Amino acid sequence: MMDYLVSCGLPAVKNHSLLLHMPAPHRPPDRDREKPAEAPDELLESPALEERRLLFLDVDGVLHPLQVRMLEQTQKVDTSHCFQGTCMQELRRVVSTTGAQIILSSSWRKFEKTRNMLLEELAKYGLSFREWTTVAGGEGSEARVDQILAFVTASGVDSWAVVDDEDLAPSSSLKSEGMMKSLFRQHFVRTDASQGLDAKAADALIQLLCES
Repeated sequence: MMDYLVSCGLPAVKNHSLLLHMPAPHRPPDRDREKPAEAPDELLESPALEERRLLFLDVDGVLHPLQVRMLEQTQKVDTSHCFQGTCMQELRRVVSTTGAQIILSSSWRKFEKTRNMLLEELAKYGLSFREWTTVAGGEGSEARVDQILAFVTASGVDSWAVVDDEDLAPSSSLKSEGMMKSLFRQHFVRTDASQGLDAKAADALIQLLCES
């Protein structure tokens, strides 16, 4: 299923333009980088690792179930299901165990409002992010894969993993996929959109990120 901002009451906008060249990954200058809201707990400090580990993070269907439900007698979307504690704790476990840096690959990366909202929620669990993938090419599955692979190639990382509720690496494409798409498949973990990130998916991410 697609990653819909509307599940948390925010508009989803798709860019269907086809671009011939993929821009470099987005790394905002220090003065423009959003800072997470103050929280009781300090942000987790990554262990002193020689390797750079990246976790490409989706939001809807990962940090909470993917669902759209309207509040009774209103035209507002019910957001009570967003950022479920069990999903957030599993994400914290992945990051604290591996020392991985979160790279936002969700459609939440497209708007400052949604990035700031996510930063505030992550900060409650001692988590944050400072970078996100490009939006060039749109939000289709193939575009998302290309955007992540472009970031990996430009970053020269030692280990990386992708978590998403949408099947970004369908088995139906096995016969026609290239080497890079095959590589992507080996680093991909899919969540159950109706539940979000659970212990099994978190364990799979930890295993991928700890492989060097």
